[in-house]
Order: sequence, then C-alpha cells, then structure tokens
Amino acid sequence: MNLWIESNLGADILDLQWRARNGLSQLGAIPDPAAKILLERLGFGIEKNITFNEDNRLQALQSCWFDQECLRFFEEHPKALVIELGAGFSTRFHRLSSVLDWPRFRWLILDEQKVISKIQTVFPRIDNFELKCWRDSNDWLEEWQGESIMILVEQKTIKMSVADIKRFCHNLQYQSKKWISSCHLEVHFFDERFVHLSWLQKLKHWCLPNRFVACIKLIVE
Repeated sequence: MNLWIESNLGADILDLQWRARNGLSQLGAIPDPAAKILLERLGFGIEKNITFNEDNRLQALQSCWFDQECLRFFEEHPKALVIELGAGFSTRFHRLSSVLDWPRFRWLILDEQKVISKIQTVFPRIDNFELKCWRDSNDWLEEWQGESIMILVEQKTIKMSVADIKRFCHNLQYQSKKWISSCHLEVHFFDERFVHLSWLQKLKHWCLPNRFVACIKLIVE
C-alpha cells in the first residue's frame, strides 16, 4: 500500500481555456472535453487570442506530468483513492476517467465550502467523485479501508491555513495507523524553474526541505 503526496499546479481559467481549445496537445496533454463544458457553465466563452508564455507552458508541462503519474499509479493501484486539496475547478478526474476503459478509482476534492457549493452546481453527481469541505468533514478518513492514496496539492490556489494543514496531516497519520506498521518519507526535487511550493514551509515538523519539489512520496510499508 502506498500513500503519496503530490504537488500540482492545478486548473485555473487560463489552463481551462487552453485545454478547451486542445491547445496543450503539443505538450502531450490528455484531451479534455470537460474543460469546455466547465467554462461554458461558469459563464466564460472560449477566448481565441490568449497568449501562453513560458511560465504558463512550464505549468502546463507539470500538470501533464502529474496526469501521467496518476495513470501510472492506477496501473499498480486501480482502486486507489485520489484526494485533491484546494483543487477548485479541476477537470483531472474527468479527463483521466475518459482514457481508462474501466475507471475503478475514487476521487475526492477537499476545498472551502464556498468553492464546494459552486462546484456542486457545475459537476453532476457521480458515485466515485465526491466533494467535501476540509474543515467540516473527516468522514472520508473514517470510511478509508486502507486502499492506496494519492494526494494532489493545487498549491496555486490552496487556501489551507497552517492549522488546516496540521489538522489534515494529523488526522491522516492517526487514521493510517490502523493499516500500516511503518513508513518513510522520500522527497524528489524538480526543475527550479517551476513554482516554489511555499505551503510546504508550513510542514517543517515533517522535516521537508524549503526548496522546489516535484513530488513528495510517503511510502507505506
């Protein structure tokens, strides 16, 4: 069983615009018809004259990389639970589901209540796709049966406070004791041109380095 914590730039409006126009295909992005639908339901049109600078391209590359990491994770753990923290209007669940013959993973977005309420008016209810406020509910932890977990962090828009993060980590570690006997932390560095994951500074009690990272894996043995 593996417990992964991954960093991700997430889906902002610019990212949705490019995905809706299939503008990331040259970067190897997975087709994303949900992006166009989401933009329309949010009241945005498809802009044809958007500039896509080098920073945007690097962000898109990292997002594509995490898509592929998810798919590789599902090959080993097809019934995994994926949690997106502060994901906002992410379409990753929908585009990954569209390329799998039989999606068996579960997906959970944890965000602020006002964001969750808005998403619920946009996305239809699906058995394996849940939305919860991170401050009000830990029932997903109580329902966790020890399956592998991948946690995606949308650092660009995440609004979790220090207390929120500590509470989340504490609850996750406490619940995991029911299923694991030991674990160790691995940190993998990525290209420093990518965004600095400043929220990781709040997790110094986990001895995380204050630098750029691509992914943090909590490998459970």
